[in-house]
Amino acid sequence: MPIYGLRVTGGQEFNVALNIFNKCEKEGINIYSITVIPESKGIIYIEGPDLDTVSKACTGIQHTKALIKFPQVKASELEKFIKGETQKIEINVGDVVEIIKGALKNEVAEVMKINEEKGEVTVRPLNTFLNVPVTLPINYIRKKV
Repeated sequence: MPIYGLRVTGGQEFNVALNIFNKCEKEGINIYSITVIPESKGIIYIEGPDLDTVSKACTGIQHTKALIKFPQVKASELEKFIKGETQKIEINVGDVVEIIKGALKNEVAEVMKINEEKGEVTVRPLNTFLNVPVTLPINYIRKKV
């Protein structure tokens, strides 16, 4: 089935997708899927039987800009975003790491605990006034070399 991109106002992707879903449900428009990918800001992907049906679903929806008619998006191009591959944890307790995101950005810390199920790590900042353990997502840190 063809997948079309729809340009929308940045930050309104989820609202537009919900409005399109509600319209399709209410009016009986045959849309197979609506996909919002957080990394793809300002675009949502709509799968439908043809361009006319997808266009009908998007007409009159607030925050829509333009339907991207050509080229159609292939499902294989979206798979890398949908699979949600988790990164391999190469950090051990006691390692010194650098915080690369968040309020403690650029701080050096020592790993105290790793929670692989949640993808979180508890660290103790080394160069701060208070040595209070902080729990962060694993992608907020990198191993200090």
